[in-house]
Amino acid sequence: MDEEKDISKLLAEAERQINNGSSSKARDILIPLVDQSNAHALFLYASFSVAKIETTAEFEKRSIAMLCKAVELGHAAAAYSLGVRYEFGDGVVCDNKRAALLFKQSAEKGYPKAMLSYGLDLVYGSNGIQQSKALGVNMIKDAAMAGVPEAFEELSALGESI
Repeated sequence: MDEEKDISKLLAEAERQINNGSSSKARDILIPLVDQSNAHALFLYASFSVAKIETTAEFEKRSIAMLCKAVELGHAAAAYSLGVRYEFGDGVVCDNKRAALLFKQSAEKGYPKAMLSYGLDLVYGSNGIQQSKALGVNMIKDAAMAGVPEAFEELSALGESI
């Protein structure tokens, strides 16, 4: 239990350093956790580059590899982030079906932004997802209740409300 608390504190401190722009400090905190295959540490370290240590191309390669590993470990936010990369072809070949599956995986774990993306795929039967308007609307409502502002707009466009 104490080890989990310690890891949580380290991850919180790493996030604080990232938000403060101290990527070197964040990297120093995260590397030991990344070496232990901590899913959240992998996700966090995939989100920034440390100048002078890697090129942009090296960062992109590392970032995608770390997101993939975090997804394998069941990290919902990593699945959403990787899905966005596939949706827009950011560092990977654009693949909307793969993006949709990642959004589904993330949404099923309760990640709000993924609930919106997956909900829209369900409503419209897009990106290889079988259409189920009722399930999609409910998923979008869940996203709205979790605070995703765009979900309210989508519900309105569908003639729905919470």
